[in-house]
Amino acid sequence: MYDDVVEGILRDILDAIPDGVYVTDADREIIFWNDAAARITGYTAEDVLGSRCCDVLADRDAGGVSLCEASCFLSRSIETGEPQDAPEVYLRRDDGERLGVAVNTRRLSVGGEVFGVKVFRELTAVGGRDVAFAIQQTSDTSVTDPLSGLLNRNYVDALLEQQFHLFRRVGLHFAVTLVDVDGMTKINDEYGRETGDEALRFVASILANNTRKMDTLARQGADEFVIVSPIRTAAGAEEIGKRTLALIRGSELTTATEEVLPLRVSVGGAVVRVDDRDQGQILARAEQVLDEIRRAGGDGFRFSY
Repeated sequence: MYDDVVEGILRDILDAIPDGVYVTDADREIIFWNDAAARITGYTAEDVLGSRCCDVLADRDAGGVSLCEASCFLSRSIETGEPQDAPEVYLRRDDGERLGVAVNTRRLSVGGEVFGVKVFRELTAVGGRDVAFAIQQTSDTSVTDPLSGLLNRNYVDALLEQQFHLFRRVGLHFAVTLVDVDGMTKINDEYGRETGDEALRFVASILANNTRKMDTLARQGADEFVIVSPIRTAAGAEEIGKRTLALIRGSELTTATEEVLPLRVSVGGAVVRVDDRDQGQILARAEQVLDEIRRAGGDGFRFSY
């Protein structure tokens, strides 16, 4: 019966579309997994068929709260028949990274049996490696970081100066969010410098894959990344920090020796103020609250208005 649901032309159509699609039975066991779902998540159909979707993707919201079981969108559609749409969900990829996707779920009834259908697509991100590469191609000076592939401190300094002048001239507010990887000295000492570099690349990849279209992401220092964001309200900037914290908490790096290494970050943010003399003051406030989080043991977020 299950094969009849997804066979023939329907299977070909689902495999041809760019969005991830999977079909489950009433108990949310996966019975179909299209090619785009494999591309987006890294899980092949063979990896997931017969598994419950929550055991595979372990969806979370932007605050890091699990969306499985009681909060599962697909389960809700199966039980009520009502379509469910979520603009921002963070699934777990095969490589342990969290990835932001938009989700739509529906109930499908065939021959008296009930199935669940989930469609998901990647949230567009242009503030990561692709933009860094494009800028590097048209620049006479190096503005990219060789380890992470992100933009570097040179670019951030120029961008912050530009953003501050825009704020002074036309009132365009912006925020700076600093992300520091906790415990890098311990990681380097216990696992080696190569694993430490891999941890930095891992965090950079998560941030690059989930940076909003209007934001700019760069590597700020040895263990530190920076996100520069145009904003309307301070609450919008706080959401960036909280989302970043949740993304890293929900991801796990598997080392070359097959050890699972949970990573954590300290996140500090600040928004431009009318009494700021220059862009350095915004950055200094972000650094100050970041230091407070570090001294408190890390794995937290604080924001300066």
